[in-house]
Amino acid sequence: MDNFDDIESAKSHHHLMKRPPVDIEFSDLTYSVPHGPNGSKIILRSVSGLFRSGELTAILGPSGAGKSTLINVLAGYRCGDARGSIMVNSKPRDMKSFRKMCRYIMQEDLLQPSLTVMESMKISTDLKLGHTIT
Repeated sequence: MDNFDDIESAKSHHHLMKRPPVDIEFSDLTYSVPHGPNGSKIILRSVSGLFRSGELTAILGPSGAGKSTLINVLAGYRCGDARGSIMVNSKPRDMKSFRKMCRYIMQEDLLQPSLTVMESMKISTDLKLGHTIT
């Protein structure tokens, strides 16, 4: 496995295909889960936002506020009782094509102490895309 001393050398060693920028816009997003024998609990209520390609966006809030749920709904990992609009590059999200362009490293993924951050990310990418993509 390659070992990169700095970000610039890592950039020059990229092996992933170039992809077009992706903007994700969501509006009036509501998500609920079954709760009790006949009820439901609303986890997200009328949430709206925009993630622009090339920009860093932080999602802040206390534990249990729905930060991970929001990302899971946007990524398509939780779709059950989700309502609202999710647009990708100003078009309704198509899950088949979205899954091909979306990469999401869940918060439960841990960095291994024997690997650098770059090595950990490369392994995650290789598992998702295969290591033969250049």
